Amino acid sequence: MNKSIEGRTFKLVTIITRQAFLSGIFAATSSCVAKLALDPKSRIPTVVCALFMDASREQLGDAGDSAAGRIACDMMSLVLSRGASFLVVILLNGMMMSKFLDGIEESGSIAATALSTAANFTFSVSYF
Repeated sequence: MNKSIEGRTFKLVTIITRQAFLSGIFAATSSCVAKLALDPKSRIPTVVCALFMDASREQLGDAGDSAAGRIACDMMSLVLSRGASFLVVILLNGMMMSKFLDGIEESGSIAATALSTAANFTFSVSYF
């Protein structure tokens, strides 16, 4: 949509740059995953350990409930859940940077930065 003022024509920007907006969503999601993975009170390692314990009980019967098995399960679930979360955070950050650079090409650096930051703040609040 063009608007003419005193003989000059200005193009009004009415399109939201999707790429910069997606960049903010990926940034907020990455932050949320990292917080869930690294929080000492997180239930993720507990859930992973419970799944492992159920599987070991099916395979080993009562021997799957030993104290040593429980300690190994706790350590393995902690390492696996945090390791998987770390990989997800790296993947999301890579996607965020890719979309941010595409957003800069779409709308310029200032608009892309503002929109990405606004989307990041908005979605960070909605996650918690």
